[in-house]
Amino acid sequence: MRDAERIKANRGTVLITDQRFLNIPNDSPLYTRVGRIVERCHFTEVPQFLQVLSGTLSVVGNRPLPEDVIASLGEKFPHVQERFGVRCGMTGPVQLIGRSVITDGDRLALESEYCRAVTERYSVRLDLIILALTLPVALGLVRSLGVDDVRALIRRYSGERQAS
Repeated sequence: MRDAERIKANRGTVLITDQRFLNIPNDSPLYTRVGRIVERCHFTEVPQFLQVLSGTLSVVGNRPLPEDVIASLGEKFPHVQERFGVRCGMTGPVQLIGRSVITDGDRLALESEYCRAVTERYSVRLDLIILALTLPVALGLVRSLGVDDVRALIRRYSGERQAS
């Protein structure tokens, strides 16, 4: 679509309900036919893979966010910076759920919990599980996890005890 970047950048012209994370649906007019194919095949991840190779991005961590999204989230969630406690990554706990089926509050809480778990007691096993599940979930080969499932996964593999 012509001027898609300008329209996307102007949050007032893109329908956003109560979500502050700007998740553009695949059927959005912002995508061209080729753009939809590129997005569905996850070719948009190639530049992030190059960032991993250069060391500016981790393989597993919370996804990076544009500054306008961070500012918008900060209006409603003053603790938004907690999600940046570790280096951003290509994939993270939210990708096991699906970015369009999680509320902003749940997403930020889960991302903050992941950061605390990683900084307090890093677990290679947790990151390997997140990494191993990401592609099958993204491709729809296995069902997405729920927020509570991912929270339990973080707690189990970071050594944190679950409340009984």
